[in-house]
Amino acid sequence: FEADTGWHMPVTPHRANYTTADKHGGLRSMRLGIEPGDPDVFSFSPAYYKISVPANATSVTLTFWAKRLTQDTPKTAVDPTSDLYDPKEIIEGTFPWETKSQRAWYDRQEVMILQQDCFNWLATLMRELSNDGVWTQYDYDLSAFAGQDILLYFNVINNGDGERTWMY
Repeated sequence: FEADTGWHMPVTPHRANYTTADKHGGLRSMRLGIEPGDPDVFSFSPAYYKISVPANATSVTLTFWAKRLTQDTPKTAVDPTSDLYDPKEIIEGTFPWETKSQRAWYDRQEVMILQQDCFNWLATLMRELSNDGVWTQYDYDLSAFAGQDILLYFNVINNGDGERTWMY
């Protein structure tokens, strides 16, 4: 996150952004979600990055560090059928924000793999509501995506109930 290139942060009511408020290493990190002090509104806060996985790769490991926080009651797993949304709508700016009650029952932190050109969901690497509050390393095998251009999609959802959720 040291350079202002590569990462895309779609326009939402509370956008993801680079921050120096908390970081694992280097000068800054990405802040997703709504920190205390900011109004809790219904919002997604995604950031995504294109990854080209070599076709001849026999082993591909994605490693990242994250610090997850919430004022809400943590959930180790969020039912994927409880909140239905299409990441493409968020990325392309066509999400119907007026459908809040049907689209976000729970705050959550998530990491997904999307198809490069059409933004279709390929895999969920993380979908939880955590308040671990410490920098934690995550490792995921991406070898199933050999020969593909994929999007690494980080997101935090806040449902606007007054209890904020965020992640660095």
